[in-house]
Amino acid sequence: MANKKDLQSSEIKSQKSKTIDRIIFIALLLGAVVMVFPLVYMVLSSFMTKNQILSANFSIIPNPWKFGKYGEVRTKPEFLRGLRNTLIVAVPVLIIGGFTSSLSAFSFSKLKFRGKNAIFLGLLATMMIPFAVVMIPQYVMFTRMGWTNTLLPLIIPGLFGNVSIIFFLRQNLTSVPDSIVEAAKIDAAAISRCTTLFSSR
Repeated sequence: MANKKDLQSSEIKSQKSKTIDRIIFIALLLGAVVMVFPLVYMVLSSFMTKNQILSANFSIIPNPWKFGKYGEVRTKPEFLRGLRNTLIVAVPVLIIGGFTSSLSAFSFSKLKFRGKNAIFLGLLATMMIPFAVVMIPQYVMFTRMGWTNTLLPLIIPGLFGNVSIIFFLRQNLTSVPDSIVEAAKIDAAAISRCTTLFSSR
């Protein structure tokens, strides 16, 4: 009798859990549709005529389809110049800035030095300063350095890391046990010792 009751209760629980899972799946699916719809509409509107986009009758499907706008955009020098400037700014900031941010995050997470927490809190406090406060001083500084009308104000500061990236990387590295770091140091020391022994022979 007890086994039958347990089976019935487990079946009821499984049915309830299945119903809850279906409700959660439907809610997540609706949320995904709502999140993706602006992107889909933006892509579809690129194939619409100007009159259809500005029309009071909302429509998703282009009528008629216009495929010549992408080729027209590629021929304009402003688009190519903007794409080039985007690559010039984004590539070094992502590569070098990401590297320096990872070094800073590792220092704040694993290294031990005096004033580490105070310096980190000072960095976090800079995130609360509105851009309007530093906008004019930055413009004056960049003007005196001769960086106005160039991409250097967008590139050079980003090479020294980003506070948000440092914060998230530090939180991730904090979850890594220190024993793993110490084991890596021991393994590296053993490997370097073996290489020196073999090279001396």
